[in-house]
Parts: sequence; C-alpha cells; structure tokens
Amino acid sequence: MRPRALWWSTRPSLLSEFIEHAPDWEWSCFAKTEFLSSGHRGPHLLVVDYEFVRAGETTLPWKVVPEALRSRKNESWLWIQVLPRDTKRALDWRIQCAEAGCHGFISDGQARTDWLREFRLGIQSSSDPVLWLMRRVEAVSGVQLPEQKRSLVESRLVRRALKLGHRDLEEYLGYFLAHSQDEMVEVISGVTTHTTHFFREPKHFEFLQREALPKILSDRRAIRVWSAACSTGQEPVSIAICLDELARGRPATAFSAAIPTFSWSVLATDLDSQSLKVASRAIYSAHELEGIPRKQLVDNFDPGTGELLGWWRLKDELFRQIQFQQWNLLDPVTPVREVDILFLRNVLIYFRQEEITSVLAKLGDCLAPGGYLFVGHSESFVALGHSLELVAAGVYRKSKGR
Repeated sequence: MRPRALWWSTRPSLLSEFIEHAPDWEWSCFAKTEFLSSGHRGPHLLVVDYEFVRAGETTLPWKVVPEALRSRKNESWLWIQVLPRDTKRALDWRIQCAEAGCHGFISDGQARTDWLREFRLGIQSSSDPVLWLMRRVEAVSGVQLPEQKRSLVESRLVRRALKLGHRDLEEYLGYFLAHSQDEMVEVISGVTTHTTHFFREPKHFEFLQREALPKILSDRRAIRVWSAACSTGQEPVSIAICLDELARGRPATAFSAAIPTFSWSVLATDLDSQSLKVASRAIYSAHELEGIPRKQLVDNFDPGTGELLGWWRLKDELFRQIQFQQWNLLDPVTPVREVDILFLRNVLIYFRQEEITSVLAKLGDCLAPGGYLFVGHSESFVALGHSLELVAAGVYRKSKGR
C-alpha cells in the first residue's frame, strides 16, 4: 500500500514537483475544506499551504484543519504546514498551528529538498510513536530532536509511560492524545536538556558589571533584565546577585565607586513549567552552590533549617526582584519590551535556522536602544549584524539610534 499525501492548496502546479521527487507516494491536490474520499486507511500526510487562505476569508489552518482531521477519526493523518515567507507572520502561524496539533513546518522560501525531508519524516512518524512524539515536541517548542537522540528520548518516554501504568508506548500515545495539553508539559520537560549552573560563562558576568551596566546607567537609573530561557533559575539568580552587588557597591572597586544609585528587576521565563517551578522556589543544594565564594554565598543566600538543612534559599530582598513567567520562545507576543539586558544563551543552537532568524528579530525589537544581548560563547549569529554590534564574545549591543 502506497502512503497517501494530500496537498491542500490553491497552487496545484507544485504538485508535479512532489510527484517527481516522491513517485512512490499517492498524491492528491485539492482546494476545498472537504477531504477527497479515501479508499484505504493510513498512514496519510496532509500538507497545508498558507496560500489556501484566500483574500477576505476568515478560515485559518489552526481552525479548520483540526476539525477536518477529527472527521477522519478512523484514519491516521499527520499535518505539515507550509508557512509564509514573512518572518513575523510565519512565527504567529507556527505557534498557532503547533498548539492545534501540527507535526512539522516548512517555509515557502525553503528548497524543495527540505520540503521532501519533512514529508518523509511525516510518513515515518505516522507508524512510530516515539518519532511521532518527537515531532510534536519539535513543533511546540522549536527544540530539534535529531534521529541520534531517539534512544535517549525513547528511554525517557518509557519511564513516563511506566510511571502512569501503561504497558507500552503505543498505549501511552493514546493517553497522550486524550490529555495532550497537560501531558505535553511533562514530555517537553522529560526529553529536553537542562544544563545550567551559577555564573556559567563567568566572563559574561564580568562584562555585565564592568562594561554593560555602567554604560546603561549613564543614561538611566532603572535596569530591566530578561533571562529568556532561565531553566531552573541559576542564570537569573546569578544576574540578580551581580545587579545587587553593583547597586550596593559590593565589592567596592574603582568602577563601582562611580556607579549612581539605581533600581533593577529581572524577568525569568522558560517554556518548561517543571523547570520554572524549581526556579521560582529559589532553593538550592550545597552541591549546586559549589564554586561560589563563601562571602558571596552568605551575602545572598540564607541557610536552610529542619527539612531544608543542607539547602540554601535566595534572600528575600533579591527574590522579590525576580519575576518568573512561563513563555515559549516561538510565541510571537513577547512578555516585556524595552529591556536593557537580555540573556538567551546556549538555546538557539537547538533550533532551525528559520526559527533562529525569527526569534532573534523579535527579541532584538525588545531591546532598548543601547541594550545588550548575551548569547552563548560558542554561538554566532550573522543575521544580527544589521541591527546589533558584536562587542565581546557572545555579547551584542543595540545601537542607540534604533
């Protein structure tokens, strides 16, 4: 039985290219909201073109496609969405379609080889519960899970399935479909990486105190910082300690002596609600705090007692300055604007290039003139060259004129 792919579009001329590159598939093209009658059961692939939304129509793919798929309840379908070229519009469509159940995305500007790769992955995942869940995680979070991570992902999914009392992954997949909104949170938390520690990449924090903050404070007396992928909280807490030390003139140095009085706040966001829950407690083990000098430790953390003996909690005066909020990097609406310092380190290396471009353009707009973007030391983004200037390893500054 040949796999069946439907091209839902007002551009039937592209169908000949699909047939040429994938002659073993049964292709059909239509521009109506009704599916062609199916003579056999899955797997099937539904490829939806953004062009099918005609001028003046209100039908959007994340509204009409889920309803159409539900009407084919006895068949196995996977939905791949073609996104428009405009990056802001594409990002908006992407998040809406992902939440509605889309499995993959391609851009109208991509090469046809990239389109066919998505089609083939769609066909593979239709009969493979592990790959199916990997694709859904990619669609919702933007984090890429390549084939070489399959065994790791499968082991974590099996652990989750057994915890819930399911016999195998196929049974768990049925449970996931029935509880997808809540269960997606658990799956994303289980299969993504959360590598972090206090004052990671210390040269960034030295630059923050010695260069970035003094320059920003030459223009204003309030600092707004955003840690856009805060994980379990070590990064925003490290930032808070740096800001507080500078504001209090501690430790006293030649550069801190000239710093005027200022106020500050930190917004910490992450997609993973489980990591965010840990971050919002701001309680850490002695092992997690290893490497922090003793004086800095007692200045900023209170030792735990009773059940928390051996643990340390961030002091209240610092904790009150940090706001924690769940947010997806792919969300087209940002939780804050006009920030002076933005940390997004070692995250976009897991994203595809078109998503990296969209996210960076959006976050660049959130920076105040003269603001700084901190990325990982190993990350380099050529696309930032037009709007932001590279001023140190992994540090970009926005022009004051923008």
